[in-house]
Formats: sequence, C-alpha cells, structure tokens
Amino acid sequence: MFKIDGREFNVTIEQGGIERQFSVYDTKNSERLENGDMFRDVLGTYYNYSVKIDSRALVPDEYDELYETLSAPVEFHTFEMPYGQITRVFQGYVTNGKDNYTGKIGGANRWGGLSFNMIAKELARLP
Repeated sequence: MFKIDGREFNVTIEQGGIERQFSVYDTKNSERLENGDMFRDVLGTYYNYSVKIDSRALVPDEYDELYETLSAPVEFHTFEMPYGQITRVFQGYVTNGKDNYTGKIGGANRWGGLSFNMIAKELARLP
C-alpha cells in the first residue's frame, strides 16, 4: 500500500483512506491584468496525500515505531504511494497527524485511528 523511508509497515489502509490532492502552482509573475484577464505563468503540479491507517495488525512496538517515524522532526521522508496504475516514489514531509487512545490490552496501551498528511517536496509535473 505505502512505504516510508523504504519500510513497509504491516498495516491496511481504511476504505477510502488514501486521498491524493493536486495543487497547480503559479510563479510570482502570474497576475490579473488591468483588462480583467488572467496571465498565468504556471510552475507545475504537486501531488500530496492524506492517509488513514487501520493499524490493528500492528503490535504495540511496531505502532510506536510508525508513529515515531511519521512524527520525526526531519526535513523529508521518502514515500512510496499508489498513483493511478503505478506507484510513485517521492520526497515529502509530514505536516500533521493524529490518532486516539483506544485502551489497554494485555498491559499495553493501544492506539488507533492514525491519520496523517504529506506534502511533496518537488513538482511532479512541469508545464
């Protein structure tokens, strides 16, 4: 399903749990002209993702490792994500994430509902 920094975690993605978004960016030269027309100097397209994970298959230590990896204060991660009929590998960063405490089982704290957002470092498509 997805990899982060070359590691595939034993998780499943909730149904509808991978959302991809695209952003088409303009350079600072883009502007609305005096006649009302728009001049665009298109820089390119970024592909970003939001992911919701079903982590019930992870043992607590694996879950903690995934959480620590996603929340690490590093510049960028290498992500491998589905894209159309292929898989894209790209550099990106995690902007935020969340999960919730679900209780204690066998003496271990259990967490679930992990979701996070990632932003691509570089343009995926140029004009």
